[in-house]
Amino acid sequence: MDRQAVGVSDEIWEVSVSDLIAIFREALLALVPQMEKARIPWREGEAYDDWDDIATSLYTSIVARSVQNSLQARPGVDLPPYDLLEESYADSAYIEVIIKATQTRFAFVALTTGRDPFDTVRAVPVAAGARVEDEARAAWGDAEFSLCVPQPNGGRRCLSVLSVRL
Repeated sequence: MDRQAVGVSDEIWEVSVSDLIAIFREALLALVPQMEKARIPWREGEAYDDWDDIATSLYTSIVARSVQNSLQARPGVDLPPYDLLEESYADSAYIEVIIKATQTRFAFVALTTGRDPFDTVRAVPVAAGARVEDEARAAWGDAEFSLCVPQPNGGRRCLSVLSVRL
């Protein structure tokens, strides 16, 4: 059987998790003028279902599916939904936010707007005993990203680069 005829590719895309989040951010930025023309609010505190659906769809297509199709992810690895807090991140895979200056680590929640559109990373602590209510925010340029996946031994493996099957 011809693999191309059934839509199967042997091509592998090596991509950093930081680049996946950057592509997602660029897609959000590209939509801002059209959202304003369509009168769809996109800023935090103003946005509702229409923007949430659009942002979630982009995140799922660009970030979550790349994770699911990566050679590093075991079957069934799902990321928490975009812009929704999980009660706990202890047993789930998540996009890790690393604050460059302090090397402090958080779980990614969303991109939000400070001074410029989507210039701020919204995240929550994942350390033992941390409460998700203790939200953190970091400037876009101050953050790096990786994928953290729970391991059968109870540990966690965090990867900065993925090999995505296309």
